[in-house]
Amino acid sequence: MNLREKHLQSALKDLDKKRQENQSIARQRYQLVCEKAPEIAKIRQTLAEQTSYFFQETMRSPEKKAEFTEALQNLQAQTDQTITTLLASHHLPADYLQPVYDCPHCQDTGFLPNLNACLCLKKAFIEKAYQQSNLAPALASQNFDSFSFEVYGTEKNKTYGISPRENMHTIFEECHHFAAAFGQNYQNLLLNGPSGLGKTFLCNCIAKEVLEQGFLVIYLSAPEFFGFFEKYHFHHGETEIDYGFIQSIYDCDLLIIDDLGTEVITSVTQSDLFQTLNRRINDQKATVISTNLSIAQLSKTYSERTISRLLGEYTPLLFFGDDIRKKRYL
Repeated sequence: MNLREKHLQSALKDLDKKRQENQSIARQRYQLVCEKAPEIAKIRQTLAEQTSYFFQETMRSPEKKAEFTEALQNLQAQTDQTITTLLASHHLPADYLQPVYDCPHCQDTGFLPNLNACLCLKKAFIEKAYQQSNLAPALASQNFDSFSFEVYGTEKNKTYGISPRENMHTIFEECHHFAAAFGQNYQNLLLNGPSGLGKTFLCNCIAKEVLEQGFLVIYLSAPEFFGFFEKYHFHHGETEIDYGFIQSIYDCDLLIIDDLGTEVITSVTQSDLFQTLNRRINDQKATVISTNLSIAQLSKTYSERTISRLLGEYTPLLFFGDDIRKKRYL
């Protein structure tokens, strides 16, 4: 079972728990009413009996269906009014005996009458995705709305002909468009440049935007990414890492690998990286990679076929300037 299926199953399980809790509340309310106003139980029983009677009569005399339906509706209205009056006499709200739902649209089932997923199920799915991504604390403060350009220098770089701040405006717009239009156009991003320039921050911005649209995002640092594969290859059966999770790395809507190049590089990690990039490219699954390595350093570090995928299928976003993290403490 991949992560999407696990998140959906977990979300449905939570909704089922809510539904059972609400049904329990409704039963407790009915029991209380029966103790305080037993006449209400008798009235409801009479309504049930009359409903059954009208149904049977309709089956016997279909031509009188309209007549029986009107009589039943009148009886229902009278019963509701009587129960409302009795509830009020015991200082209880008029809807006290109505079914209890967290979401009245789907009645806590997760699905609307037309069988489409309810908004509450989509929200529950997104919450599960947030929990899995381990990004909830970071995304509370690291998002597109909180991004600041003030920390970037305004002096033109002699090599690139623009200032770091101008460059970041371009990068920001590219990342923001990537996230806002996610699912409409297939694209991959390669964020590269020295450390301390906001690459991880922007990865978090993208993750938050895409998660909130209901897509499945897996966000891993490079050591975490390769660590999962190592556990799967060499400790299969000893850990909770199974093929379902590895498959999710291949087919999640968005995979973000942060700090590529900080892992221990071996022939196995080289193969795992290529396999992942290649499969996701073939399946048109978006990937965002950040790295402190330059394109030249990447070419020396990774295999030719991996570099071919990165250069041919990824939009490069080059970061340059002074370490903005140091500036905060000066």
